[in-house]
Amino acid sequence: MSAASEPSDAAGLSMAAYCDEIARWALPEAAAPLIAAGLQAATARRLLRAPRLSGRASALLAARLGRGEPDTLAEADRRLVLASPRTLDRVAVLAGAVWHAPRVRALVLAQDVETFVAALGEDARDAALRHAALAPAAGNATPADGLEAAIRRDGAACLSAWIDSLPGWASGRMRLRWTAPDMGADGRLDGGPDRLADDPALRARAAGIVRAVQP
Repeated sequence: MSAASEPSDAAGLSMAAYCDEIARWALPEAAAPLIAAGLQAATARRLLRAPRLSGRASALLAARLGRGEPDTLAEADRRLVLASPRTLDRVAVLAGAVWHAPRVRALVLAQDVETFVAALGEDARDAALRHAALAPAAGNATPADGLEAAIRRDGAACLSAWIDSLPGWASGRMRLRWTAPDMGADGRLDGGPDRLADDPALRARAAGIVRAVQP
């Protein structure tokens, strides 16, 4: 699940909250292993949300993740790290649409376009058309499981690649804030034998797409 089911700052975070108030927004299931080995998500949730314990939990997580220099983040990255999980989910869809831009551009029949827009939104189609030059050759292939499913899966992979491109202190926090849906055991992108996880150039392209489509 990507957007957290926990109360989660629908309008985004301040940089101070992102850096130091981690218990306020962290996903319990993601934070649990950092708090203590073998800690259950339910217990982590109680620790993170309890007013008397949340400050200590935040300090512990900040120490585990390290403290960086927010001013060194590029402006696009600053906006994204502070965005709400719902916004990040949407950015993932837009990135997936760009990844598969050749297939999106090939939708010319009015019924096909309407079906696409109904499923993924007009903004996803606009992003694919506007940033089509960023799409890799892999996006030309017909997805085996359908275009919508491929866009959602590969968009999540793009957002995950962007998270990995951040400095360690920031990427670690993002892993507590947003988790990708299940993309399969290998995280494979449609359209070729390459796996995003094993191809640095493909990962850099994916991260660049995320930065291009961020709000």
